[in-house]
Amino acid sequence: MSARSTANFLTVMLMIMSAVWLMLGYLEPAVSREARNMVGYTNVSLSLGTVFFFWMAKREARTKPDNDAK
Repeated sequence: MSARSTANFLTVMLMIMSAVWLMLGYLEPAVSREARNMVGYTNVSLSLGTVFFFWMAKREARTKPDNDAK
């Protein structure tokens, strides 16, 4: 799995977890503070992972077509 596809996967997971975090915010009386904090910390971890893998993808060597094959 390339760094670019890993970064894209983490971005999608971050969007899903952000939606969950917002829903937990609306359900505030029924949801414990610990549960909301756990999802918040997960979002921070996903954000850091996404930034790291996009940085890795930027540094990843571009493959050039093989011109020797004729």
